[in-house]
Amino acid sequence: MIREISDGPVAPSQQPVPKYGKLAMFEGKYEFLLKPVCLITAERVEVERVRISDEKRTPLENLYGGELTWQVQVWEYAEGYDSETPTWVITLDPQTTYAEAENEAKKVREMYGDWENNEILAQRFRRAEARLSLPPVKPPIDLAKENVQLAQELNRIYEIHREERAARFKVLSSIIPKTVELAEKAEQTTDAKIRQQLEQESLEAYFAENAPVWPSGIFKAWQRLNPIGLKWMQWLYVWYSRQTKRRKGINAADYDLAFNWRWKRYYLLTAEQLKDEVLKATKQRFSAEAIKKRRERLGLTTQRPPGPEANSPSQ
Repeated sequence: MIREISDGPVAPSQQPVPKYGKLAMFEGKYEFLLKPVCLITAERVEVERVRISDEKRTPLENLYGGELTWQVQVWEYAEGYDSETPTWVITLDPQTTYAEAENEAKKVREMYGDWENNEILAQRFRRAEARLSLPPVKPPIDLAKENVQLAQELNRIYEIHREERAARFKVLSSIIPKTVELAEKAEQTTDAKIRQQLEQESLEAYFAENAPVWPSGIFKAWQRLNPIGLKWMQWLYVWYSRQTKRRKGINAADYDLAFNWRWKRYYLLTAEQLKDEVLKATKQRFSAEAIKKRRERLGLTTQRPPGPEANSPSQ
């Protein structure tokens, strides 16, 4: 059985802002960012018959575009939020039986109701990030014979190491410095009471450093269930004034290094190879020494084995 996980269709009307509990670093194969998460439950989980899109945006669409299959659809609920459309879905391959699909739905129902599981769910299922999960059993098409490289990529486990996570916080601090400082402290503290205070403050800081560019409707909706104190309301105006005069953004090279350090195996490259990879990814040109300094400033360490230079990941 092949399982492809993705977000559900966009709701027809603007959804209200729910009550958030904390910030979480969302990390996946396509992006990383800090976002608020809320305590969610599954309002309902259903198995529906659907036709796989033939737009060929994902591996499953490439293999089975246009065919009928079973899909597990999940409607989520949180305080202040009630989904009008499925929040996320699991699309299965056409060889999947209804009994197998219902078993998948049962597993999803069991995943909800626990804060730790909900936080894991919130970080796994994000917009425009369809992924395949291939179990040990042989899939309908033996990808290992059809396309060895594709099979290896689909089965590859996405892992984030501690130094990568720290580097990602540093990258995001260029646009939301107070938010990142508090969120990172909250993540590192072992005292439950202090962590809860820091999580609340990081949410208020998140609003203060992002709200100035939000539409007025979202600005007001956020405060309905997520009020912020005077301290952060004052910082909102200070930060907005600073950004108006000299708006800072995320450096694309820093983002690429922090994001792809292990996924593209940058950590195995020499400085010469690394500058070439960053040039391909960002169109920014650096000397080997400059890219080395950027890598060191982010706290990323190389792990090149002894011997001849490794080939670059794109070769």
